[in-house]
Parts: sequence; structure tokens; C-alpha cells
Amino acid sequence: MTSKKIEEENKRYNQERSMLFANIAHDIKTPMTTIMGFLKALYDDVANEAEKKELLNSIYEKSKKVNELLDLMFQYTKLNGLDFELKRQETDVGRII
Repeated sequence: MTSKKIEEENKRYNQERSMLFANIAHDIKTPMTTIMGFLKALYDDVANEAEKKELLNSIYEKSKKVNELLDLMFQYTKLNGLDFELKRQETDVGRII
């Protein structure tokens, strides 16, 4: 009975983990597609100077978003690592709120 319960919990955990990674991959795909399109426009020289600055700014912002998502995925992976140690400390909740 206990073995079955552990097995079910493990299966649920793996499904949730797979879903999380699928969602992050999807969220990374969108800005990467945009970045690639903007870079192609710059490479083909189809933008004037003002548009180029706009495209470069968009590429920078999308790149930051991808980096944030990758950091999130990395942090999640670290949380599941065997060497992760939770560090507790007292905090003033009122200050946070």
C-alpha cells in the first residue's frame, strides 16, 4: 500500500516537473523567434536607422526575458538537487508586505 502511494506521488511529481519545463520551453521559444526575426531584418538591411535602434532595443529586452526564464529553470533544477540546503532566517513580514 505504501509503495503504491509513493509510486503515485512520484508519478505526479514527474508530471508536474515535465509540465513546468514544457511551459518554460514554450515561454523561451516566443522571444527567441522574435529575436531571430529582428536579427534577420537587420542582416537583410531592411530597416532604416530609427527602426534599427528599435529592433536592437527589442532584441535586448527579449534576450533579458529569455535569460530570466533560464535562470528560473536553473534555480528550479538546483532546488531538486541533492546538495541543496534550505537556509532559514527570521524576517520582518510587515516590512515585506
